Amino acid sequence: MKTAMKKSLIWLALSLLMSIFWIVGLMIGNALFPSTLMESSGDANRSGDFFLLITSALNAFAVLYFIYNSRRYGWKLVGSIFLVLFGIQFFMSQIETVWFNDSLKMEPNLIMTIVVGGAIMAFLFAIAATMLTGRF
Repeated sequence: MKTAMKKSLIWLALSLLMSIFWIVGLMIGNALFPSTLMESSGDANRSGDFFLLITSALNAFAVLYFIYNSRRYGWKLVGSIFLVLFGIQFFMSQIETVWFNDSLKMEPNLIMTIVVGGAIMAFLFAIAATMLTGRF
């Protein structure tokens, strides 16, 4: 029972941390490559915040499953988590964006903001997840 409660609390903490790191990463990426990403759309009901938390909770759950079933510890685990998160969530999707940019018409600074912000988020989250689970 204690273990389940501890894992649930870790999952909740990592869900919140991922949301925070996502916002911080994109803010830093936007500072380095100014774009329209951080402009407010006037969303009155703030549904975007809710969906960010849901996405972060699902991602944190998947990463925790990976961590608890991994044989790696320390920096090797941090590197593995970083590669998985960054590779799937940000790098692969932006490769598609670049490839189909004739149709999408995204500005290069916006793409760079997303890639740099994603790298920052993935790195910070990988360290936090490894530390909170005691696998460092």
